Amino acid sequence: MSPLRLRLRFTKTGRVRFIGHLDLVRVWERAVRRAKLPLEFTAGYSPRPRMHFGLALPTGFASTAEYLDVDLSDHVDADETAIALSSVLPEGIDVVAAAAVAADSQSLQAVVAASDYVVASDDDPSAAAERLTAVLEAGSIEYELERKGRTTTVDLRPGILDLAVAPTREVRLDVGSGAPTVVSGRCIVRMRLAAQPRSYRPTEVCAVTEPPLAAVLVHRCAQLVGGPVEFSEPLPVGSSAGGPAHRPEPIERSGNGSLREEATPDPSTTALAPRI
Repeated sequence: MSPLRLRLRFTKTGRVRFIGHLDLVRVWERAVRRAKLPLEFTAGYSPRPRMHFGLALPTGFASTAEYLDVDLSDHVDADETAIALSSVLPEGIDVVAAAAVAADSQSLQAVVAASDYVVASDDDPSAAAERLTAVLEAGSIEYELERKGRTTTVDLRPGILDLAVAPTREVRLDVGSGAPTVVSGRCIVRMRLAAQPRSYRPTEVCAVTEPPLAAVLVHRCAQLVGGPVEFSEPLPVGSSAGGPAHRPEPIERSGNGSLREEATPDPSTTALAPRI
């Protein structure tokens, strides 16, 4: 009997965030083969592992909440598979959760309704809070969006679900058993943005504040299903099959302070050598 589809949650942090989505797909194709998973393959002259990614992450963004569904021809232990994959993936990509899901599950691209982001900015926190408040109070926000060489004007406001300046100097993001990922900067902004009918980007929000916010680092910390009132994550950190659904905490709106800046790594030094 064919097993259920295996869903993986993984990170994309550090220098590896500078590789694009197509290169990431190739990295994963190599990794699932090196980990000797019992893969299902596509038909045709050039068969490839059957893999289904969640929302594509823009190049340069970091994340602790990326998703991948892999179709397998035999049962595997989810926890052992997560360890095996992390050992052959490049530094910065770690599997932090794995669980079986129904083989006929809807694609994550279809069901993810929103994403949470943490944005490190060079701006003054008090000034940034005022600009973000103005964005939330606006009835509509025009933005010029370029698609396939054409420029169209869209309204960003329906896609902005919440914005807030974090009250602390840094934000610590849980990545399971390892040390937490720390995002720091002079100003830390939390954003919850819609992913349907298209995926809204934090850089778009930064561009429409007056003056624009200077984003040093963008980090996706959750992809969310459900809504519009209650959201949950498709696979929480550390999950195994049958694990409870996780309901993310709402974005806090209390205060702001003097925040420190984190240097941006040089993309020219990106290394993709797997850890063996």
